[in-house]
Amino acid sequence: MLEDSAEIFSLDGLARKEAEPIPKGQRDRGLAKATTTHHRLDVRAPASVSYLRTLATALESYRRTYGKLPDTLEPLGPAPQGGISPEAANLVDAELSTGKRAGYTIRYRIVPASGNLTDEEANQTAKFELAATPVEYGKDGRRSFYLDSDRVLRGADKQGAVATSTDPRIGSS
Repeated sequence: MLEDSAEIFSLDGLARKEAEPIPKGQRDRGLAKATTTHHRLDVRAPASVSYLRTLATALESYRRTYGKLPDTLEPLGPAPQGGISPEAANLVDAELSTGKRAGYTIRYRIVPASGNLTDEEANQTAKFELAATPVEYGKDGRRSFYLDSDRVLRGADKQGAVATSTDPRIGSS
């Protein structure tokens, strides 16, 4: 049941807004469905930011343990009963290690270190980028997000396109 007015809150200072009061005569199922869908989109965006931060922490933990970043997100996933390894580090759940979660696709890219470095130095100084994009724009979400290895969060309504380092910064990250 809808209230006369509602607030839609988000985490990390994302897209806070207050809904317009809904006149009692206009409260039908179609309006309720639209409002529910809009609320679900607003809830998914901060969840995707949380998943990016979880992955960033897992990537740094993997680097500390194995001396380099993994080539994909998959090795961050659950380990078999036999134990943890570079192929299954048990740092995130199975779903997140696939790069899909809560209606968002997560892309991961290693940014190689530059300069005349040994392999070990290059592995330790390489950066990474993570980007979360709605699987189906407008249905699963509207905003795309970007988080780099320096933990700078950026994002915007990209109409379903991937967020980048040039998008507006969100919060103090």
